[in-house]
Amino acid sequence: MAAIDYARFALVLRRCAEIAADNVAEKQVSRAYALSLREAAEPFLAAHDAVAVAERAFERDVRNKKLVEAVAALDASYGVARGVVKQYFPDAGLPDSLKAMPSLFERAIAVETLLNILDDSVVDETWAAREIMGAFGASAPVVLKDLGEAALASAPLGRASQARASAYAPAFERHLVFKRVVRQVLGPQSGQYQSIHWRVAWGKEGAGPVSWGPFSFRAPCRTW
Repeated sequence: MAAIDYARFALVLRRCAEIAADNVAEKQVSRAYALSLREAAEPFLAAHDAVAVAERAFERDVRNKKLVEAVAALDASYGVARGVVKQYFPDAGLPDSLKAMPSLFERAIAVETLLNILDDSVVDETWAAREIMGAFGASAPVVLKDLGEAALASAPLGRASQARASAYAPAFERHLVFKRVVRQVLGPQSGQYQSIHWRVAWGKEGAGPVSWGPFSFRAPCRTW
């Protein structure tokens, strides 16, 4: 089962707050946010930010230096495999290089995203099979496995991740309520609704609040 994409959900919640602030004249929208979603969204966003702090600390920890270097070392083979994928799926949202990503875990997500695309294509496409058997396909899964095991063994990162996971369910349930209000008041075709409706917002590259990601493919099955 694919892991919850907390980063995207955080972007959606921040967009919900913007919609509420921009539509104060629409009492139903602003009231739905103020009376319900806000009190669940703010703890989740705080917990999500705390995970980012813990991830940065994990990356700076000298004990994890080899992991950081191993992920960085995938950049060349990632670039080659990405170039092949873009020939067949030009709309696949993938960062140009791992070096362009600001953090270790964002680089790891980019690697996993590319692996997922190849995995989804390998049965029917010979080009995908070649990449899976090539330098990227051979080394990336091992690096991700080692990173995942280290992240799971990190007590500070584990505590922060657990707190975020606990805050997710109430925030998600109230987000659904708020989304229904936005749909009723502003309409299903409104930009506001579409920007917080996942099936629309993540339908193609650049369509959602972020500019890259596995929009046409299954989400990363994260192990950390």
